[in-house]
Amino acid sequence: MTIADVLSAPDGPERDLAIDNWCRVVWNACANNRDTIIALLREHQIA
Repeated sequence: MTIADVLSAPDGPERDLAIDNWCRVVWNACANNRDTIIALLREHQIA
């Protein structure tokens, strides 16, 4: 899934679902770096 898939989804519930799915795909792709990502978010007071 790419951002193009998200942008091609119709506005509303379908796009919302596409955004959720895209976030899940990205997070899974970055799973090996989870601790680093969390540390950066905390360092920049985002999480």
